[in-house]
Amino acid sequence: MSTRIRTHRVGVMMALFGLSSLLLLPFATLRASRIQTGDPVSALDALGPWWSSGLVAVWVAIALISVRDSGGPRDATARGMLASLALLGTVGLSGVAATRLLAEAGTLARVSVGLGAWACIAVSYPLLLASRRELGSAPRVTRLALSAVGPVGLLIMLGSGLLGGLAILREYVNQSDRF
Repeated sequence: MSTRIRTHRVGVMMALFGLSSLLLLPFATLRASRIQTGDPVSALDALGPWWSSGLVAVWVAIALISVRDSGGPRDATARGMLASLALLGTVGLSGVAATRLLAEAGTLARVSVGLGAWACIAVSYPLLLASRRELGSAPRVTRLALSAVGPVGLLIMLGSGLLGGLAILREYVNQSDRF
């Protein structure tokens, strides 16, 4: 029995967008205080070579799976899980970048998620949705796992304090009595 190999166009396009936004756009924005204009910081400068190359590897893996797609549930599941990893990795590493950048900055400094990180997060969603749609006849637990990994991971990161260095959460803590 032969399996027809095809190219998953959504996967290839989202991988190219994710990879290019990670490499070409600022991953974070560092401001000396909350009212000053920030300076863009690349993923390599914000995360260092190991974490940056890890995110690059996730997008490359998505591209490779998408270029030689068999159309089966295994490829859809792998692509969806890698998209979840890209999503959660980008969000989690935004918190890591904030912690790293704030360690070298003043006490009033703020770190915001940059356009490159936002683009990686946004690009992972169509890929997740496409993978979820392709799993229509897969076991329910597979579809549920693919759908739940992202939200559960985000809740864990928020609860653990990993994202506490980001400007939006620092401002929330400072202004929480108003909420």
